[in-house]
Amino acid sequence: MEELIKQDHRVKTLLEFGCGTTRFTRWWHEIGLEATGGDISPFMLAQGVQLFDGDLVMADSHHMPFKDHSFDALAFVTTFEYYKNPIQVIQEAVRVGKYGIIFGMMNRNTPKLLRRKVQQVFGRNNYYVTAHFYTPASLEALVAEALPDRKYKIEWNATGLPKWFPKNNGKSPMVISLGSTFNYWMSNGSF
Repeated sequence: MEELIKQDHRVKTLLEFGCGTTRFTRWWHEIGLEATGGDISPFMLAQGVQLFDGDLVMADSHHMPFKDHSFDALAFVTTFEYYKNPIQVIQEAVRVGKYGIIFGMMNRNTPKLLRRKVQQVFGRNNYYVTAHFYTPASLEALVAEALPDRKYKIEWNATGLPKWFPKNNGKSPMVISLGSTFNYWMSNGSF
């Protein structure tokens, strides 16, 4: 994710929605971004406030309580899979963000998905029951539906691959079919 977002030198401020206990919000801060966290769960934010000195806000990502273009970028790290109306969330992110959105997604095409499904059948992992897993192509289609009149650039890469595996940043569908997650940076001159 760092290499995707850092290539846009305009990005200095970032809002991470679905920040939970601020694991990634703290990481955004560590890589030099002025990070703010947002989450709908008061329980998660209560833990996050103990771990993160920055700004946190309790809010629903479907109705972000920020003025237009309040942040340079928005981030969704393994949370976008759980939104009831992802099109509305994308539209809100574009309204609040100035230069781009970064998604850290659990990949639908990973062999790990089969393991998750087996665990669900046996009642061992209910975390994924309400999740909608995307592929890069299905996320691109969702973005196109949410932003039909916008021009934007999309870049992605895969994670969860062995270090020896050749990675060519989205140029080979095989990379995505094997990676357990994918990172997706969507940007424009400004939204």
